[in-house]
Amino acid sequence: MALLEAVDVSKTFRNDGRETPVLQDIRLRIGQGEFISVMGPSGSGKSTLLLTLSGLDRATSGRVLLKGRDLTNLDEDALAVVRLHHVGFVFQHFHLMRNLTLLDNIVLPAWLAGGRDRERILRRAEELMEMTGIARLADRDISQVSGGQLQRAAICRALINDPDILFGDEPTGALNSQSARDIMRLLADINRRGTAILLVTHDPRVASCAERVLFMLDGRLAAEKRLGRPASGSDDEQRERESELTEWLAGLGF
Repeated sequence: MALLEAVDVSKTFRNDGRETPVLQDIRLRIGQGEFISVMGPSGSGKSTLLLTLSGLDRATSGRVLLKGRDLTNLDEDALAVVRLHHVGFVFQHFHLMRNLTLLDNIVLPAWLAGGRDRERILRRAEELMEMTGIARLADRDISQVSGGQLQRAAICRALINDPDILFGDEPTGALNSQSARDIMRLLADINRRGTAILLVTHDPRVASCAERVLFMLDGRLAAEKRLGRPASGSDDEQRERESELTEWLAGLGF
């Protein structure tokens, strides 16, 4: 059974009596622990696909199955529970709360989820902050750290409830090149630990970290490139993967 599956998923926006198809007959299976990137021109439906598969938005038709459970039949309260316990989100903009420290931002979803005592939640947060290299910043306000550090905190927050899959929408888009590379190394490490990742990006350097790259065009999954899992993670290997992906994208006219 796939971890996440889209079955004939379509999404149509309605405005002033007009209908605009954004997703058309999407079929996709994501396995446990897979790392998939989604690319395509602006307006191709990449972000809408991510929102629909994650339960942040609803398909107009078709089904989205998470561990065999049909999300399209759930009411808003049930969907909120699924998002809180089974799904993590990392976006281009960090969406951290300004009146909270980094640590408080990270643990907030765990307080909301319940089921764990304070000590266990704090221990998990400390583990994540240590893994992402921001443990010493726990008591800092979000105005006192860099953009790369804020994104690391956002990743910790996304992982605090041990989700089955992590969704990312341009998670490196607001970062400088060095911070972007650091975040991608971190996401690759998180994936090696068993968390599936579905990532929307415009950057071939970012997409080349994935084992599969999907190319969207006009609301459809138009092509797929299988890169496989990195063997060594060396800079030379990463450059080869990026070059292979860039050549493939050029063949698609992108």
